[in-house]
Amino acid sequence: MRQDGRLYNPYRKVYSQESAVEDEDEDQYVKCVKIEIEEREARVTDVATGSGHILVVAEVEAMAKVERAVFAAGQGESGQLGVGGTPKFVDEFTEVRELRGKKVRSLVCAGWSSWVVVESEAG
Repeated sequence: MRQDGRLYNPYRKVYSQESAVEDEDEDQYVKCVKIEIEEREARVTDVATGSGHILVVAEVEAMAKVERAVFAAGQGESGQLGVGGTPKFVDEFTEVRELRGKKVRSLVCAGWSSWVVVESEAG
């Protein structure tokens, strides 16, 4: 992840070419991955990787409001992606719907597990 919120995928064969964006910083080993929230390009704010899976926190500003979302991809046989069920492999970043709009305080992946800590909604 770069400071400008762009996410690079050094394992370009893991994700489909449709999710890659042409970029002057790309080469045969590194591809820029476009993350979108409601069809708007989002800024990646955090990334965590485990054994064969990745979680990404992203946000986009829309009409003076910040939209937030968590996306997951990779191996999901142990339910570590949080996308519902236990898919063998998810090759496109898929939103973790239960975390839509939540402000993520901490994101950790290790082995075949993932943990996401969000801010309390109680004001």
